[in-house]
Amino acid sequence: MAKNDVQIVAGAQNTHVVNFPADDLDTSTLVANIKAGEPVKRVGTGGDFATLIITAEPTYTTTAATFIGIAAAEATATDTVEGSVDINVVVPYITVLRCKATTPGNIDTAAKLQAFMFNATTFDGIAALTNNTVTTPYTIDEDETDNPNDAGLVIIGGDISKGTLDVLVKPLCTVFGNSV
Repeated sequence: MAKNDVQIVAGAQNTHVVNFPADDLDTSTLVANIKAGEPVKRVGTGGDFATLIITAEPTYTTTAATFIGIAAAEATATDTVEGSVDINVVVPYITVLRCKATTPGNIDTAAKLQAFMFNATTFDGIAALTNNTVTTPYTIDEDETDNPNDAGLVIIGGDISKGTLDVLVKPLCTVFGNSV
């Protein structure tokens, strides 16, 4: 299950939880509600609704100033009725996120992990919002470091035995980044 794929493990003493609207599932491109632990961005006219981050996001170009944070609970939207979702807002360069690496074998020794330190990267998970996050868990794509000026996450550590990576979020890809 995708539930709790991404965890907030350090950062600000209090993570602000903000309630965002969630579009009904018939109108949006989601096939299931946003679940706790999934990375979320805003979309729509004026940034009206919360929706899932997709593979190769967040970035400065595709999700510029739209990454909100990590869902704190499942969204309340139904097929025909709009709902809402509580989101733990990420604070750029302060909130630390933890998630499994896309290829844990790439970071299974201290030397391998060291090679990825401070690389900019993105999430891996669903290729399009119509994919099902129940069967496709979110990961951090340690190999997706081709464009450090665009990728919105920075690897700052990891656990070689658990295959997880810790990342910070760059400011300009966040919903509040332009005010930082």
